[in-house]
Amino acid sequence: MFLLKDGSLPLSHISKELGQRQVSGQLKNVLKKLVSDSLVEFTIPDKPNSRLQKYRLTKKGKDRLKKSGD
Repeated sequence: MFLLKDGSLPLSHISKELGQRQVSGQLKNVLKKLVSDSLVEFTIPDKPNSRLQKYRLTKKGKDRLKKSGD
């Protein structure tokens, strides 16, 4: 979640920042869990599979990040 503290990012950029060559299934699963927990949201909620889709922290996610000190 700390990668999203400064704004929204596409999945490919998140993957590269984590040192991966390509988007892994595990990363997709983690993001899906964060979305279902309302910690992260889509920037284009109407089109979750859009190639232009990005992820951003929700208010709940920002509060959790501040609480954890990251």
